[in-house]
Amino acid sequence: MSIAASIANVRVALAVEGLAAAAYEIRRRVYCDEVGKLTPEGVVDDYDNRAVRFIAYIDGEWVSSARMVFGEAAFEMEKYFDLSEFRAQGSCAEINRFAILPDYRRSVVAYGMFRGFYRYAIKSGIRFFCIVTTPENCRMYRHLGFKKIGGPVYYEELHCNHDAYVLDLDQALYEWRENRPSILEQFLKPIEGIG
Repeated sequence: MSIAASIANVRVALAVEGLAAAAYEIRRRVYCDEVGKLTPEGVVDDYDNRAVRFIAYIDGEWVSSARMVFGEAAFEMEKYFDLSEFRAQGSCAEINRFAILPDYRRSVVAYGMFRGFYRYAIKSGIRFFCIVTTPENCRMYRHLGFKKIGGPVYYEELHCNHDAYVLDLDQALYEWRENRPSILEQFLKPIEGIG
């Protein structure tokens, strides 16, 4: 099965009501239990009050979660990186606390989640996705067209170095159309409850 066809098997939903607890549990398992970057008290922070949370389901279980923070107020990454150039060009969203359970890494789950982010961005008028990632975890972001804009910087919240990346969705659509048309075809399909 192709990557594009497999993306369709990843169910992505907004983590509202009962799903919020499942999303936080995935975050806790990855960031506290596995990599030790957060304390249990730090799993939920002030950014969650203005975040949209996403969760992915495949093979009979919830396996990934992330949050998207957008709006005029500063993002967590803006403590370390200047996004004013991008904010001047269009609406930005920071995607962070992206967690995938170990058995589902290096699978299509990340692409399924990005399909959800993309669909939500289209509905919400978001032009730029902004993320931070460790230097060793940047491959998937680069494959999607993210461009490095800074780093490495020691990221206090997660206790390690991070680089900053930005994806211009207008540019990404053009590049995906040219280089990854089957993936773009999946990203263009609406998702119930997201857009």
